[in-house]
Amino acid sequence: MAIPKARLELIKRGYDDGNGGSCSEDGYIKIRFGNENPIETTGYRLKVVSGTFDSHGVPDFEVMPRHHNFDENSLYIRWYDGGDKVKEKIDFVLQIIAVSPEGKESEPYLLAIQHPGDQSNE
Repeated sequence: MAIPKARLELIKRGYDDGNGGSCSEDGYIKIRFGNENPIETTGYRLKVVSGTFDSHGVPDFEVMPRHHNFDENSLYIRWYDGGDKVKEKIDFVLQIIAVSPEGKESEPYLLAIQHPGDQSNE
């Protein structure tokens, strides 16, 4: 497996839309992968290696980019961000390892994930 190349494409912070049944308080991080590995069959192991982030937001199992649009080759991390207008800073490093269907692993790729906080993006 080739070392995956990834870039941070989007961070959407949660906000309170006044509807208790919506998911507006969830935050999203969108990561776009390069085409170093076969899109349809490559899984990824993710791990926070420095900084802090909601441990429930980063899965502890192999994940794959969205299947309905392989051309996008993106993965979303979702977490409960809360409805407060003032947000805490996000600053962590995500380790990404590509995994083949046979279980072969790439060397890790490190991606810095940062958001200044202070205000939501509603």
